[in-house]
Amino acid sequence: MQLKSNDGRPEEQLGEFSHEAREAWNLIPERARQALLSNVCCGNCGRVTTIVAFRATIERGSLTLIGSCKNCGSEVSRVIEQPGPTKLFTIGFVGRSAEQFFEPLRDAGVKLVVDIRLNNVSQLAGFTKRGDLPYFLQKICGIGYVHVPELAPTKEIMDSYKSGAMDWPTFEAQFTELMRERGQLGPDSVIPKLARRGPVALLCSEADALRCHRSLVAEQARRAVPGLVVVHL
Repeated sequence: MQLKSNDGRPEEQLGEFSHEAREAWNLIPERARQALLSNVCCGNCGRVTTIVAFRATIERGSLTLIGSCKNCGSEVSRVIEQPGPTKLFTIGFVGRSAEQFFEPLRDAGVKLVVDIRLNNVSQLAGFTKRGDLPYFLQKICGIGYVHVPELAPTKEIMDSYKSGAMDWPTFEAQFTELMRERGQLGPDSVIPKLARRGPVALLCSEADALRCHRSLVAEQARRAVPGLVVVHL
């Protein structure tokens, strides 16, 4: 639903918007916009009113709507607190103790760990084995777990990279093409969908996120989800 001025123009176009405010306003569902402009108390006439002919800015991290009282024309405003950015975390477990693995996930507020290893029965860290990790995550941190091997490279690609026969740029190119073939690029792929629901962490084994395919999956999600912030734990 789009509010209209007396001459038929959409009211949200009657004032100036900063770039950041426009982005924040566009994220609000159209039906919710009308509610945000309504039921505002005017300090001049003392009546509950609707904001008209408004502009929008970001002040102290919050979206602020400033316009005129529909009843008396005095300036009225509404401050809409903005949630923090959506975050996508990644974590590896090689070289970490159980404490060093579980505490960062808990402290970050992660709600779901997405295991993107091809093989989740690795002996590199006993607490990350298939039969144990879901239990530990739930009992220690209250975190859910899902294994999505479709987001892992093929054994052939991984073996070539591990053996040194393939360099990182080639690995990145082949992995990206593999994800394209599997339909895992774009806003409707697995990770963007999960990331929109709450804090998610991508799990793989490598200690260095920037030389692990989890960083590539995270970057692909970042490109697909506006405002998504990637944090390597």
